[in-house]
Amino acid sequence: GSDVPAWVEQKGGTLHFTTVTRADAGNYTCLASNSLQGEIRAVVQLTVAVYVVFKLKPENTTVYQGHTAVLHCQATGDPPPFIQWKKKDKFLEADKSR
Repeated sequence: GSDVPAWVEQKGGTLHFTTVTRADAGNYTCLASNSLQGEIRAVVQLTVAVYVVFKLKPENTTVYQGHTAVLHCQATGDPPPFIQWKKKDKFLEADKSR
């Protein structure tokens, strides 16, 4: 069988993950058996989501009128985040021509 990682404790019918990692994601099978009725099993899927965090956080920017300003924003997560910009609580439309 597969070795249980140090952060996973198997006690009775419980599999306890103290610090879940993406490597822990996957299918797990619970087996229950006795000498009279044989064996039953149930397969469960563990999905590990990754918090959304800024990879590149927008910074306050000052620019002279008539000059160009560029605001950068990048975020990572699993599932990957969708990034949008708002001004005064209204979403900015994406420029389809670029």
